[in-house]
Amino acid sequence: MLSIITPFYNTNSEYIERLVLTLEEQSDKNFEWIIINDFSINENVNNLKESLAESKIKYNLLHNDFNIGAAESRNRGLEVATGEYVVFLDSDDYVTENFVEIINLNTKNNQVDAFIFDFYIENKGKKERRYTLNSASNGLISKNDVLVKITSNICGKVIKREIIVKNKVKFPSIKRFEDWVFMTKCISLSINIQYMSLPLYIYVNNQDSVVHEFSKNTIDYVQRAFEIIETSKLVDMDVLEALFTREVLYSFIKLYIKEHTIGETKRDILSLEYKYNNWRKNPYICSFPRNQKLILGLYRYKMLWLIKMIMNFM
Repeated sequence: MLSIITPFYNTNSEYIERLVLTLEEQSDKNFEWIIINDFSINENVNNLKESLAESKIKYNLLHNDFNIGAAESRNRGLEVATGEYVVFLDSDDYVTENFVEIINLNTKNNQVDAFIFDFYIENKGKKERRYTLNSASNGLISKNDVLVKITSNICGKVIKREIIVKNKVKFPSIKRFEDWVFMTKCISLSINIQYMSLPLYIYVNNQDSVVHEFSKNTIDYVQRAFEIIETSKLVDMDVLEALFTREVLYSFIKLYIKEHTIGETKRDILSLEYKYNNWRKNPYICSFPRNQKLILGLYRYKMLWLIKMIMNFM
């Protein structure tokens, strides 16, 4: 059985009704849905309960006594999950009708530790396909290739619950990038990992979502997340260097240069990269998405002025 875990916090009734409908219409009913109400207002909770009451879904609705955030809510869901595999589904997103069927079929037949699939991004009703693994082929894939190619969000990833429980993996209590930390640990602890280039998840580009909040603290958030991964000592050094380059260095360059001079950016990047100053020779950079390779390549050739020009137009 598959456990689907969903944190719920004041989600619009239109979104939750659509999510309930897509789960009710699943071609494979062998799943449990765990919803964690993170201290939402009564109106939104009542809308959720009404949608659930009208459905035939097997669900477990938990209520937090105060707002603890998505990370801790997911951890609470993991504590009560009973399925052999776990997948996370946000309350404003939804899935294809064969979502559960494809996951159960592939995890059962192949006995994998992790199963990865693609997703759509929906913006104002229009869907755009995205690949969870950049430049990857269907089938079994090494964990190092997964770590350096995988998207840092939560969607498109299924983990064997035994790995989570046995190794006591939890979402860290940080405001952003907690899903990147969690999935990096889970993938690092996995042996058999399967990828299927098939979109099963629809990620709704909700501008009210916390992941779309930009602040000057974004750089601090990603650095803190990387420190947690770094201190876990679960990741090989060359992979760790690649993760630093892809998430920390790249984010720093593109965000910092927008609000600072070229001189300030150059100075502070040098202080940031001292520990991984050989990143330019890292073999995994060639597998990065094109936009990341572009920015990193321009920085490598000291063309910060062009990066600043590009970012000012974005």
